[in-house]
Amino acid sequence: MAVPQPRASSTAASRPRPCRIRRLPIHPSGSTLRPAARQRQARDTAAHYTGITAFLGSAKAWAPRARGRSTRLRRPASMAAARGMTAEDAMAFVITGLWAAWLVYWYVAAFGTKPAQRRESGASRVSHIVPLVLAVVLFNRPGMAGPALGAPILAYAGSFPIIGALLVAAGLGFAVWARVHLAGNWSGTVTLKQDHELVRSGPYALVRHPIYTGVLLAAIGTVVAIDRWSALVALALMAAAFLRKIVIEERFMAEAFGPAYADYSRGTARLVPYLW
Repeated sequence: MAVPQPRASSTAASRPRPCRIRRLPIHPSGSTLRPAARQRQARDTAAHYTGITAFLGSAKAWAPRARGRSTRLRRPASMAAARGMTAEDAMAFVITGLWAAWLVYWYVAAFGTKPAQRRESGASRVSHIVPLVLAVVLFNRPGMAGPALGAPILAYAGSFPIIGALLVAAGLGFAVWARVHLAGNWSGTVTLKQDHELVRSGPYALVRHPIYTGVLLAAIGTVVAIDRWSALVALALMAAAFLRKIVIEERFMAEAFGPAYADYSRGTARLVPYLW
């Protein structure tokens, strides 16, 4: 005789089945994150380890464009990768650090200059300060110029950022050399100092405006490293500002020193040694 099987109770039938827990991938830092959260954390990590700000922008803005890749920072998937740095990133930090160090020296050296005897007018000052400020903004925030000017000029090899850094170092060094020889006669705007001297030593034996020569050379190096049309426009604006300032400065110097400055002008170039 067959033994009847016990029927499942209604309570057991209505009991919910145990759910299977889907195990999410473990992030290298030890946390369990969804893919979108992992991407956000990688972005935050990259920003933490690579974000610095200086005169012409953060390292993200300075990251050179090599072999046609985007200038955006890489987004490492782990903490170890975030600590890593490519050669292009290293040159970005070098260029930013050079500009920052130059700015600090320029600020400190401004103390102890001679008192002013004559200054340019406000309208004259605006005529060269405005394009210079626009140039700095474009160097610092190249994306503000729009997608057309934010596009790369060339797709070049990785050695170009190194060349750019060398040009920046040479240009800023030349400007500092000129600043040392100019000493207390220096001023940020066009100014005639009390007991102003006609300096002819050092780089002033080569060009009449060596500070502008050095800064423009450093700006050219920056354009090479950034590789964007906006940086080229910034360089043009900077050159226009300096050329306008040179016209005003030479008028002041000619009125102050007369034949001595005319003789000095005949023997030296304005910006490019032996050329112009």
